[in-house]
Amino acid sequence: MGSPPPSAAARLDEGARVFSATCSGCHTLAPGPSPQLTGGGLRDYRLTPGQVAGFVKVMPLPRRLSAREVEAVSSYVAHVERGP
Repeated sequence: MGSPPPSAAARLDEGARVFSATCSGCHTLAPGPSPQLTGGGLRDYRLTPGQVAGFVKVMPLPRRLSAREVEAVSSYVAHVERGP
């Protein structure tokens, strides 16, 4: 399994930034339980980017994410869930 193409890598980087800024207050992608976070851990799921996007769109966020941000964070979360 090699590195993703540059456009995919850039999307994952953007998704990581969006997750850190917008999602990490309630969710974690670290392995194991996360009892201190309201939304809990997301690492043990195996969702597709489309499934993640469906959840992202209904999360109580401080501001609405752009379509590009939803795509980026959904790709990032699905990528991390699948693991190395």
